[in-house]
Amino acid sequence: MLIAEYSYETDIKVQRREAYREGLAEGIEQGIEQGAEQKAIETAKKLLKEGLPVEQIARCTELPLEKVQELANITQD
Repeated sequence: MLIAEYSYETDIKVQRREAYREGLAEGIEQGIEQGAEQKAIETAKKLLKEGLPVEQIARCTELPLEKVQELANITQD
């Protein structure tokens, strides 16, 4: 029967490596989400300039209606 020897240093290294991988994956996911939101905002701005109704833009871009209304107010200024 083999009994593995516990190594605190090895355990810490493994935990750090796993935490790094999880943090990296989370960061990438957040970056993708932010990029998608920014693209939706840019699209909404273009559609506002074309004169489409804010409700329709909110549905098509999946942005909250309040956000599209805010963009409409900024674009009109």
